Amino acid sequence: DMLLKQSLTLAHCRIGWVPFAVALLLGAVPATAPGNRTAEPAMTGKDVPVAIVAAETYSGLDRPTSRLIRSEDELKAVWKRIHRGRQPLPPLPVVDFERDMLILVAMGSRNSGGFGIDVARVLRDDAALHILVRTRCPAPDAIVTMALVQPMQLVKVAAGDQKPNFIDQPEPSCVRFNTASGHR
Repeated sequence: DMLLKQSLTLAHCRIGWVPFAVALLLGAVPATAPGNRTAEPAMTGKDVPVAIVAAETYSGLDRPTSRLIRSEDELKAVWKRIHRGRQPLPPLPVVDFERDMLILVAMGSRNSGGFGIDVARVLRDDAALHILVRTRCPAPDAIVTMALVQPMQLVKVAAGDQKPNFIDQPEPSCVRFNTASGHR
């Protein structure tokens, strides 16, 4: 954090914002201080391919949620909640529930922009489907939109009967927020 602040201050004073932005994009100035990422937890099992079905910043999911969707009836109910208040309702994604199932993760309502959630990795073993859920939060000094947001992501994976094991992996900026994904 200190390295970034020093870089920002020196760059702003000596060379101005435009050259600094170019240097930042080219990697000459670090975007974050070293060690500012959380290490991925140890997980066992076989990697499962993931396909994003939907991702929204402004969804109708105002409570934290993490769950599997294994039927079209469940999907219809969740789809209506995701798009609550929108007319017309977007078309329902086509999912063959004989072959696939969906994973839904949602942060619930937040009071500004800068928040996000996604399924970072999925592994399957005999007993469980291990789902790594990554949450992003704005830095204390970040410039964000002043709007209520409800970040969510819906992904498709191969069907299975394993029990879900959701694993939270909040980024360091989330420490000051309650970012539980709703599965505890």
